[in-house]
Amino acid sequence: MATIKVNFEDQGQDLLYFVIDSTSLVVTEAGPFHNDIYKDSQVKSQVIEGRYITINNQYGIQQIKYPIIKIDVINDKN
Repeated sequence: MATIKVNFEDQGQDLLYFVIDSTSLVVTEAGPFHNDIYKDSQVKSQVIEGRYITINNQYGIQQIKYPIIKIDVINDKN
């Protein structure tokens, strides 16, 4: 099981990254702010640099309006 960190383009917003469990595609951490909003969101799109990510959470399906600029594998337990 790997955990990935998805970094968003910084346009002055409070949301700069997601940490995602790559098996379940669930956001386990969001930051540096709004973790309470995005934690436990289900990723509904492919995670590809240069593209946008779509999630489903308590507010419904939404696309994060900042493109992915970098994807890091931060934990691999295989």
